[in-house]
Amino acid sequence: MRDPTNGEPGVGYWELAWGELALRRGETSDAIERLGRGLELTSADSLIDFYLGSESLATAWQQLGNETQALRVLEDAAHVKARYLPYGLVGAGAFGRFRVQARLAREYRRLERIDEAEALEADVLRMLAYADADHPIVRQIRESQASRAAFLGESHATATH
Repeated sequence: MRDPTNGEPGVGYWELAWGELALRRGETSDAIERLGRGLELTSADSLIDFYLGSESLATAWQQLGNETQALRVLEDAAHVKARYLPYGLVGAGAFGRFRVQARLAREYRRLERIDEAEALEADVLRMLAYADADHPIVRQIRESQASRAAFLGESHATATH
């Protein structure tokens, strides 16, 4: 099998960086190409780059109006676990995965796929059980759950009167 990096370290990282720049400049097609290539080249050596790059690639697909592909990118990234680390996800890699899972849950909620959103949120909250209550991902999930509960309470109250 041919090595796509030609033995050069960091090629995937630079592709992701150029993809991020293209995305910020509004060059969405170039961003998708570079981010996709960067993800192929980094998934085995840098989890945080993989997760952040996946989020950006999903954003790029959404900007092109391809919600299906954006969702697929997030789903693929959310299911990548610590296959590279025998002792599990740690540090920035774990944070990246939690970010992707939380974003995917938001997308599921937006698409009214509530059961899937709640399952992802429960998984993230389980993993962050000992995190500070003010942790940004914990706070985001709790706010989303509270909004849903308030909405259901209002809908139920309206339906019963």
